[in-house]
Amino acid sequence: WVDFDADGDPDLILCGDWMPVTILENDGSGQLEFLPPEQGLPSLSGFWNTLAFADLNQDGQLDILAGNLGANTLFTADTERPVKLYLGDFDENGAVDPIIFFHYFGRYVPLGSKDKFVSQLPGLKKNFVAYEDFSRVSSFAELLPEGEAHLVETKEVNELRSMLFLSQNGRYTAVPLPDRLQTINVQDFYLDAGQGKVYYIGGAQELAAVRGNAMSAKAGMLAGFDADRQTFAQDMWLDFPAGVNARAIIRLENGTGLIVTNNDYPYLVDWL
Repeated sequence: WVDFDADGDPDLILCGDWMPVTILENDGSGQLEFLPPEQGLPSLSGFWNTLAFADLNQDGQLDILAGNLGANTLFTADTERPVKLYLGDFDENGAVDPIIFFHYFGRYVPLGSKDKFVSQLPGLKKNFVAYEDFSRVSSFAELLPEGEAHLVETKEVNELRSMLFLSQNGRYTAVPLPDRLQTINVQDFYLDAGQGKVYYIGGAQELAAVRGNAMSAKAGMLAGFDADRQTFAQDMWLDFPAGVNARAIIRLENGTGLIVTNNDYPYLVDWL
């Protein structure tokens, strides 16, 4: 919740998986309305984890920092080759099955091995007796020829990079954050407006459906935003314990930073 339009009441800004960052404006009486596309943010659907707000270019309008999955992952995605999610009760057992396809070396492939899919959808076993048969699958229709009848929803992700949504003349431009930050799955930001610094953390994480690369736990700091170049003059890593599944940064009253983790100990850091 943040007074995004500076009219004295809190507006709701949402982020999450398989969706764009979305603004719901408060009309002053507590009713929320979606901003029309010409006033809202670029329609970039991602695996968004966190948002932070600051007027970085000093134009009187809040800009948005948005933490995303990052580019250091098995997935690739853009507007022409998005990651695709198909949802439906494909084995008719009363539960919704998620099936993901992503673009990989020139074609779409399903996320997960033949064994994973057969364990989820046993009916596939008769269609793909050999691993070679499964390796040729390049579309949802090829994987499940009759799956369309059970399909209840599809979703797409067309952006994996963490972004700065920068206000410019009443509209927003999507500016990718520095490359260093794109190597991690950004979980939280902490903005020190007085110092003009942006702290960020990323937690160690793997894709559950495959044995792929795990993204390292990292912490970093951006400073000195240049509005003309739309980038930060300073970009550096900070000391941070390896393998930590970090989730949030909290500044304590004594100036120490508290790192909140998932299923682990909290950590105190002195770089805030």
